Amino acid sequence: MEFHETLGDLTRSGVSFVVIGGMLRPLYAPANPRPTFDIDVVIEPAGTERLVRHLYQCGYGVLTRFEAKPWTEPVVETIASADDAVALAWARPAVSFFRDHPYALLDAWRDVGIPFAELELRSRRKALAGVEVAIVDADDWRRLKELANREKDRADLEAFQKPSS
Repeated sequence: MEFHETLGDLTRSGVSFVVIGGMLRPLYAPANPRPTFDIDVVIEPAGTERLVRHLYQCGYGVLTRFEAKPWTEPVVETIASADDAVALAWARPAVSFFRDHPYALLDAWRDVGIPFAELELRSRRKALAGVEVAIVDADDWRRLKELANREKDRADLEAFQKPSS
């Protein structure tokens, strides 16, 4: 999955979204470089079904289970139909989409602990991977890292730097 292709597919869906995750680390935590293999976005909840169906038409699948252990083949479970994927998308706070390889993911969140409308209102436009998108502002990025509270999020918080305008 190429980030520019995925961000382009998201944009063409017509569903409003805000990029929230590790893709923003170079901007907000440049002292903590680590690779990211996914794109995390918060989507407009009302656009959930439209997004799922659009991404299915673009060749994405929905991942329901992925386990990778050293020296073994990964365990991958997916959903075959768009109808089943739509049902899953309404049952979970996030859906993981993949295309070509399950290690490269798009995580589309409906619920991250901050309402989408607030994130969108405070977001700003920025080119990521050559595609103009809405990105979460620095204060919200920090707040989302605090809410997630994983070890890697705490490391990002330690390296957090609010960019100058």
